[in-house]
Amino acid sequence: MIQFEQYHAGFGDEGYLYCDRGPTVLTWSAYDRAYSALANKLPWMLTDAEKRHVEDALLPCPCGGKFAFGNPPLCPYCLQEIRSLVPDPIYYLVVDNRVRGEDVIIWSPEVARRDSGHFAGSSELDEIRAWFAEKGFGVRFAQNENGSVSADLTKLRSSQVSAPMYGGGDTELEAARRAKQRYLQEQ
Repeated sequence: MIQFEQYHAGFGDEGYLYCDRGPTVLTWSAYDRAYSALANKLPWMLTDAEKRHVEDALLPCPCGGKFAFGNPPLCPYCLQEIRSLVPDPIYYLVVDNRVRGEDVIIWSPEVARRDSGHFAGSSELDEIRAWFAEKGFGVRFAQNENGSVSADLTKLRSSQVSAPMYGGGDTELEAARRAKQRYLQEQ
């Protein structure tokens, strides 16, 4: 029996693509700045040409496969299509691995560079995220029970945490600054 979670992309304001080689699904916010610069409309409203443009801007799946709008979800055991578990294309399945664009770099270096904090209007937090990306890490934030924020370092192409609670503070920016400071001290 396949265990899976089903999500409504429209309610979550998310785009999603499946890998062509395995059971990985890629998700990103419909309001992601890099995505918005590529296609300034909701993912489920894209034309075929716009879909190809978005697909071409993505990094490959961690397994080496290609994410594409036309790829079906695949069974994690036999790698056969399991479209029957999806009632409508606005829904997507997570059956094994989920790569979240909010946690890791998903866009090609050219696209990421345009949105990495090296341009006017970018924030210091974006600059720190881009700095960590150059080192091979994503940065994910979590609110602790006491209200403080911790910054976890993740592997760049997955959401797996490699250094939990690496920096902390009262805000995401403060936690990111401390994580960067700690990284520099440890190198």
